[in-house]
Amino acid sequence: MNDGTPLVAGAGICCVDYIVMSPNVKWGDTVHMSKYIVQGGGLVGTAIVACARLGARCDMVSLLG
Repeated sequence: MNDGTPLVAGAGICCVDYIVMSPNVKWGDTVHMSKYIVQGGGLVGTAIVACARLGARCDMVSLLG
């Protein structure tokens, strides 16, 4: 019973991304970071979330380590 909604399945690794934002840094210099974000990520995980936000039905298979 398909209603026309695409079904997307992915297999990959779930991981955590640590994203740091800072002003432009000159080579060899240091600066204070302006923003720090921790969020779920990974190549397949990010792609599956993008597909779901575009309206697809999504499933993902992954291992926990």
